[in-house]
Amino acid sequence: MKIIEYGLCVWNGTKENKGISSKDDLLHFKQVYDFTQDPPVLVYTKTDEEFYIEWEKSEINQFAQDHIYKYYPVWKQSNILREGNEVEILKMSSFIDDVRAWSNQENPDPWDGSLENILNNRNTYS
Repeated sequence: MKIIEYGLCVWNGTKENKGISSKDDLLHFKQVYDFTQDPPVLVYTKTDEEFYIEWEKSEINQFAQDHIYKYYPVWKQSNILREGNEVEILKMSSFIDDVRAWSNQENPDPWDGSLENILNNRNTYS
């Protein structure tokens, strides 16, 4: 994960090391205070264009893998491929293909809700 501020990388490391697990956690990095005031006064909040995250491909792939495993852990995938019927196999394959398409798009955002919108339900994949 890279945190980009005004086009410059100000952090390059894992989200766990920075204590960031959602977009909400970025807010205190985006806020600019006037510390000459007592108490400090919020002067400005940087926009998403001024302050944003760039994800490494490996991190995006990890988000995708975690989402797939949430519905289809490896043991379940193996059982479906070995003993499942065509409908179950198609449902699982379609779900995995959708998650892979999400991860392969340009600049996927794991925190915008789009990955969570890829749900494993019978109405979507039947």
